Amino acid sequence: MGFATALLLFCVVDAIGSYHRGSPATFSVDGKQRVIDAADFRHFFVLNDPGYYGQALGHSQIKALYDDYRNLLAHNATVAVGRAIIFDTGDDQIFPVRGNQLMVNLPAFHNRSIGAVENFLCKGLAETSQIARNMTQKS
Repeated sequence: MGFATALLLFCVVDAIGSYHRGSPATFSVDGKQRVIDAADFRHFFVLNDPGYYGQALGHSQIKALYDDYRNLLAHNATVAVGRAIIFDTGDDQIFPVRGNQLMVNLPAFHNRSIGAVENFLCKGLAETSQIARNMTQKS
């Protein structure tokens, strides 16, 4: 159940980020303002947006979450060696670091995702983004 839940939550992050691809929106990563200009781990820059997940992850941490969790869960039903999905309702950190390893805390990730989706829907990006325009043209 944990793998399926984690994958679904990472897909939410990926989807939100995809609607920002090609937009002028910027996200703070390693002290620099970055845009989402490719369909890859950069979708996860939204994790650092205060209106979505409010994290302060570095570039390498974002890439690790994408590669070691999202991709391996989606394509191999596993996570990278040394990575862990935890269920700690007493910790509100989404991605705690324990023993120098970045982990995923499902209750915190789930709870923060609810607000992230609500904020995303309020922004109207699903109707106005380049992604939405591309989908409309293909229909």
